[in-house]
Amino acid sequence: MTAVLGPGDMVGELSVFDPGPRTTTITATTGARVAVLARGDLLAWGTSRPHVAARLLQVLARRLRRTNSTVVDLMFVDVAGRVANVLLELAARFGERHGPEVWVLHGLTQSELGQLAGGSPETVKTSSSPSASQRGGSCPSSPAAAGSE
Repeated sequence: MTAVLGPGDMVGELSVFDPGPRTTTITATTGARVAVLARGDLLAWGTSRPHVAARLLQVLARRLRRTNSTVVDLMFVDVAGRVANVLLELAARFGERHGPEVWVLHGLTQSELGQLAGGSPETVKTSSSPSASQRGGSCPSSPAAAGSE
């Protein structure tokens, strides 16, 4: 697992610019509504609507920025820090307020958290706080840390 996507996220946008073989499989873990656009149709639509092309480039730039950040984290941050970063990112995108806390009810397994954080499930388990594992995958976080003030 390399990412958790949510409402409004795009997948497969690289094939618009590079029609080479696909390198990723997408699996929906909940109900999803999806739209499929053929490469040629999207190219034509983007050509006639510059804002569409600009949005696509923005998505690619964000993915590249995230990839660069991940590489730096893999080089310089220990697994506990990377797990914390993953949980904070999930909290910012999918967290629910419960009083002064933000809970991430993600349903991810230790193995999936390990994949997202670039560590083994065993390392993730030892680096996870007891409160997170006791709540069945939730991680209380301060609203400020989760970016949800």
